[in-house]
Amino acid sequence: WSMSPLVNGKARIVGIEGDPNEWIPSGNVTVRHISAPHSAWQFRGLAFHHRHKTLYWSEKSKQRLQGLMLVNRSTTTQTLYSGTSGTVDGLAVDWVSNNLYSVDPKYNWIMMIALKDNMTDEDPYYKLVVKTDLANPHGLAVYPQKG
Repeated sequence: WSMSPLVNGKARIVGIEGDPNEWIPSGNVTVRHISAPHSAWQFRGLAFHHRHKTLYWSEKSKQRLQGLMLVNRSTTTQTLYSGTSGTVDGLAVDWVSNNLYSVDPKYNWIMMIALKDNMTDEDPYYKLVVKTDLANPHGLAVYPQKG
């Protein structure tokens, strides 16, 4: 997935579906995109949960973290957390413990959000796991096998 340049004044995420070993030789590529609902909306960080087939992103203008299940061409998003600074670039999924982590450079924290097997309307559990001794963090990686 990548964020493409503005299309009709709106940002969008563009991705190529399927196995590269199949679509590269055949040239049969399926491209999918998720468009922002309005021009002020901007995607920032991205993370993907393979088992849940869910894409997560941070959004700048509404200052929130959201998710979208990518099955059956769903268009229903879930807001996981509102109140980020709008500058969250780092997101990472820990697929073993089923958590989403984000870094916020304005507030200098790392937040963990417990993910459910299915996205629901219930508010997810979140916790600030690091809130001191950070200076403008932007990137994030997880090592699930180490905990």
